[in-house]
Amino acid sequence: MKAKPRQYSAPQAGSAGFGLLKHQWDHPKSHVSIDTAKDFLELTRVKIAAKETGLLMVSGGVPKNFAQDVVVATDVLGFEKPMHKYAIQITVADERDGGLSGSTLKEAHSWGKVNLNNTQMVYSEATLALPIIASYVHEKGAWKSRKDKNYNAMLAKQQS
Repeated sequence: MKAKPRQYSAPQAGSAGFGLLKHQWDHPKSHVSIDTAKDFLELTRVKIAAKETGLLMVSGGVPKNFAQDVVVATDVLGFEKPMHKYAIQITVADERDGGLSGSTLKEAHSWGKVNLNNTQMVYSEATLALPIIASYVHEKGAWKSRKDKNYNAMLAKQQS
């Protein structure tokens, strides 16, 4: 597997947060630490460097908003970057209750986060929809002609 940057938007919102809490408690002088502001900055740097971006969001909530918000973050940093050109959201949540997981791509567009021309809301359980989408993408083969992007190297260069 090729190295790709990984960002973790809300470790405190799940079981991983409890594991990190316990780890830091047990090892106060030397421990793993997740800096979500640094993660957000790295993801924003990827957006700045990329010609076009797209999102495949499985479920919703904080991680979805985290990924969408990099468009707004580029603006805050003084860069004029386009909205995410492509967006697919797989979710079982709907917008009736007003929760973040059920907010639509149409709403994200109203905030300047995604372009509506190439979006799709998929109302399905993720373990059903994601394998079908992944199989389609793999079989279509468009990825074969794309040049690899080494965002890890780009991020490391920017930080040195």
